[in-house]
Amino acid sequence: MNWNAVGSVSGSGVSPHIPFSRRLKARVSAAKAHLRALAHGSKLAPGTLEEPGPEALADPKFLMKLNERYGPILKARISGKVTTCIFGIPQGRRFLVEHDDSIEGATTNFIPLFPHGSLRQMVGEPHREYRRIFAEAFMAVDIHDHEEAIRSIVEEMLAQFAAGNQPLRLMAIQIELKRRLSEILFRLVLGITRDWPRFNQLLGVYDAYAPHGTVNTVRFEHQQIYGEMKKLAIARADELRSGATFSNLLGYFVKTGKLDDTVVGNLIQMTEAGRFDTMGLWSWIVKMLGDNPRMLDRIATETDNAARVELCEAVAQETLRLEQAEFLMRRATSDIVFDGYFIPKGSMVRVAIWAAHKDPRNFDDPFRFKPDRFIGSAIMKDVFAPLGLGKHRCLGADWVITLSAILVEQAASGYRWNIVDDAPPERGRFHFEPSQKLALEFKRVA
Repeated sequence: MNWNAVGSVSGSGVSPHIPFSRRLKARVSAAKAHLRALAHGSKLAPGTLEEPGPEALADPKFLMKLNERYGPILKARISGKVTTCIFGIPQGRRFLVEHDDSIEGATTNFIPLFPHGSLRQMVGEPHREYRRIFAEAFMAVDIHDHEEAIRSIVEEMLAQFAAGNQPLRLMAIQIELKRRLSEILFRLVLGITRDWPRFNQLLGVYDAYAPHGTVNTVRFEHQQIYGEMKKLAIARADELRSGATFSNLLGYFVKTGKLDDTVVGNLIQMTEAGRFDTMGLWSWIVKMLGDNPRMLDRIATETDNAARVELCEAVAQETLRLEQAEFLMRRATSDIVFDGYFIPKGSMVRVAIWAAHKDPRNFDDPFRFKPDRFIGSAIMKDVFAPLGLGKHRCLGADWVITLSAILVEQAASGYRWNIVDDAPPERGRFHFEPSQKLALEFKRVA
């Protein structure tokens, strides 16, 4: 996920802080897009293609403001690209279905590392086949078989937070979140636990591979480190062939004879993306519960197990609704006309998920943390889509909710924290994140 907002709603939208060369490049690009639309006998969506200013980049609601001005389909300049923004999950889903053969995932190209690349970038028959076998693998692995071990890992982490020097800054919290999520995902995906002799070596190469988040562009150093990661994964696969083991994705592919270089590459990459993305979500959960401390008390006093689990899952879903889930991005591989608007080949299409999740027609008091909106009634897929749409929806979506619910329930059972310092959210590499000024005091409770 990657967020960059655009222009200024008032005035020209040009920031004096943007170098002239970048502004000139943006205007040339915009002119070319308009000419192509005219040649096609169509028009671009309304909006602005001015280079965004820093004030826009710092405003999570900026695209919503453009939506109010220009309507449900608009054009903008995002990450230096001409981008058509679509507001509304039903409209976004319709675009994906109607133009499936003319778009591709706007994601990292991993083909230099393994054949066909990641599931997110695959198209056509390779995507259909590999998504099918991965869907079967996820169905075969019951995360609840690992619940005791996962709770133990989470408990160790929370105890470490409470025992540390207070207050804890967000960076320190995130380092430990990522470390513990690595252990959980190594277990679920690769069948590797902490007592594996090469566990620390594996953790080290993962951290060297993407120390600041998932890889944007595959470079020579990534190819070198990926080779080490692959050797370790193959070594573990060889062990799984020769003995009984617990349920995990790698073990499933070994047992079914479906393990190949593309599967190995996707297992490695989904572990990396999963530990980073879930770390971001857990950071927001910690922040939300710090802002709403009574929620942990409510969970702790809930005597009905099913109701308690439902409430913990609702905390995760409401956090996803408010933050983390921001957009779905595609790249046009040919010229497209959607609802009368021209989308040039090579430009981007962004389905504005974050904005859709704040629609007051679907969510009352949409900027308020209210997990109860997910209790007792199913939220329709046309209004809530935090983990993707259609055939590219995250296969591990249910895992994300279950793991996050375990975090919340484990925290409620013995820990509390309060926020002692904070600031507005910051735009990170891929999406908005809690402020690095966020500081919390953790304590253990009876």
